[in-house]
Amino acid sequence: MFKIIVYLFVFITLFGVYGIFGQFNPTVHLTLLNKERSNANLTLLAYSVCLNNAAQAHSNFMSSTRNLTTADPHGGLFQMVDYYGQVDVQNVAQNIGMGYRNDQQLIDTFMKGSQKKNILNPRLTSVGVAVSKDQDGYLYWTQFFANGACYMQN
Repeated sequence: MFKIIVYLFVFITLFGVYGIFGQFNPTVHLTLLNKERSNANLTLLAYSVCLNNAAQAHSNFMSSTRNLTTADPHGGLFQMVDYYGQVDVQNVAQNIGMGYRNDQQLIDTFMKGSQKKNILNPRLTSVGVAVSKDQDGYLYWTQFFANGACYMQN
């Protein structure tokens, strides 16, 4: 009985209090992006842990400043992805958003806006996605797209 209560507590904590996990699923997000690319006869995006780390840092920055911005303490797009280990990058793009409730809503909106060109850019081969919640519960989303390779130093 004690194990059930502990598991229930962990489940409620992760999915209820922190909420993000019910609204953001990186696997679902990547699947939705690749569905759009497949529909456009493009190669599928690969997940990059380096781009994901850059996206998470940027979402955290936006939520901490409560400002939807492409500006970042690490500099421009190339500097940001390089800082997090994405190397040999020749093409990089970023989509940001605020307030979307889940992956599907974000992708649907981005595919109707200027962000679509980044999602469907054939020169971009890898992606990282992240979300961060500010103190008022608003979600700040970042998608980083690039080519090149992820090089994680130990």
